[in-house]
Amino acid sequence: MKTLVSLVSDQTIPNLELIKEFEGEVDKYLFFHSEKTSRQADWLIQAAGLDDTICHKEEIDPFDVNAIQNTLQSYPFGDEDFILNITGGTKPWIIVFLEKFKDLGAEIYYLTGKPREYMKVFPRKGQSNLRLNGNITLSEYLIANGFSVKAGMLHKDQEQADRFFRKFTSEPIENFIWFIECFRPLRNSNKTIEFNNLDLPFQQLLNELGYEVEDNKLNKYDFKYLSGDWLEEWTYYKVKEEFGLNEDEISTGSYITKEQTPNEMDVMFLLNHQLYIIECKTAVKENKEQPDGSLKLTTILGETIYKSDALRSKLGLFANSSILTLSELLDENMNPTQSFITHFDRAQLSNIKLISKRRLLPEVSFKQILKQNK
Repeated sequence: MKTLVSLVSDQTIPNLELIKEFEGEVDKYLFFHSEKTSRQADWLIQAAGLDDTICHKEEIDPFDVNAIQNTLQSYPFGDEDFILNITGGTKPWIIVFLEKFKDLGAEIYYLTGKPREYMKVFPRKGQSNLRLNGNITLSEYLIANGFSVKAGMLHKDQEQADRFFRKFTSEPIENFIWFIECFRPLRNSNKTIEFNNLDLPFQQLLNELGYEVEDNKLNKYDFKYLSGDWLEEWTYYKVKEEFGLNEDEISTGSYITKEQTPNEMDVMFLLNHQLYIIECKTAVKENKEQPDGSLKLTTILGETIYKSDALRSKLGLFANSSILTLSELLDENMNPTQSFITHFDRAQLSNIKLISKRRLLPEVSFKQILKQNK
């Protein structure tokens, strides 16, 4: 019998990684946690799909050496083989656990923080630097961070998204605000509109884009797609194809909820167990009604940056965040235009990458884009 012992901290992914790495080899799971990280242990059990009957949780004071020693001395360790993951431990934890589990003849491992890399700390024989072979799905990653997940669904195929991208980047996106804003108020309605009842410019553009409508009626799924979800799906297809991701490593239009706070996520994906989030905004300007009743084209980039930053800081979701838009934020020298300099400064402070039209054309390479500093 083999038991995997995890020291549970706020950062659950290193524990999940080793659980997945030794999946099929381990018969029992032992989670040592503090009073504050009891729920993290529950998240790990749920994320890994472990049977409660083979899991045991043990609360411990992570800063009291004597208390840790007393807990380990009184715990009924059997004759089984042990694997110890010390990545999540405090220094007192690590010191005491190393001493105890060396005496038990355990294999002791540490996740280095580099993508897919971990070390065998004890016994010091054979290869010490190792590479993780076990894979984490996007859903597992989110559940391990305390989120419930409702997966989104694709509405159209990649060819349709490509046609929209080519058309909407053929001229300034502001020229299509009339099209986007027509459908935006209908996104969450249960109304339907007969295709033939659309104004002629809408019919012509949809025909040009080869957009097929079921039963000659547009419904809420069409309204969502036409008001901007097509860009999310285009990004989904491009990222998935370029990085060779499986369907369980990327999603679009998913809802994640933590502490009764729901958020709709445009595009999320895992790359070497690192989470990436891309917020897609077809345009960062929209017509807003003024006090006198007139409409004024106003930027929403500031509030979009704030939303992306709040998601990580308030919900504890650690991610590489980007905002992608077809609005042009850069000049011909690839520097922020005067009207968007403050937004770039704000995004940089929050470690959020801004991706605009010039970054996307003429040929998209998300590998290059995600490595860029701004």
